[in-house]
Amino acid sequence: MRALSLDLSPPFLEEVGLTLAIEGYLESVAKRSGIDIAVETEPGLDGVDRDSTIHVFRLVQESITNVMRHSQSEKAFVQMRRVGGRLEISIRDEGCGFDLDDALARSVRGQHLGLLGMRERAGAIGGELTIDSRPGAGTEVRIRVPLALP
Repeated sequence: MRALSLDLSPPFLEEVGLTLAIEGYLESVAKRSGIDIAVETEPGLDGVDRDSTIHVFRLVQESITNVMRHSQSEKAFVQMRRVGGRLEISIRDEGCGFDLDDALARSVRGQHLGLLGMRERAGAIGGELTIDSRPGAGTEVRIRVPLALP
C-alpha cells in the first residue's frame, strides 16, 4: 500500500528532480515486478517545466504499467535523452505487442481509454506521445516534451 501511495504522489519528485525520480521509480517497479528494466539517461535532463514534471512522471508510470499488465515481457528498456530543445523518453519492451489501430479504435468507442489519455496528457504540456507496436513484435512508447532550459 505504501508503494502504491508513493507511486501516485511521489514526494521526492521536487526534491530530487525528474530524472532521479524516474530512475528510483523504475528500480522499485523492477524489484516488485521481477521485470528487468534497463535505464539509460543523459545528465542535465531536469529542465522540464515545473508544472509539466508530474505529467511526464505519470506518462512514464502508465507506460511501465502497460508493460507489466499487457506485454508479457521479462525486459523493458527506458532511455531518456535530450534531442534539440526537447526531452525524449523511450519505453520499449520485447513483449507480445498489439494492433495499435484496433486499440485506438476501441479507445474512440470508449473502451480502453489509456492510450488516448496518455496522448492527451502529453499534448496538454506541449509534448507528444507516439506508439509503435505490432503483434509479436513488442511495443515502443516515445514521449517528447519541451525543455524549459537551453
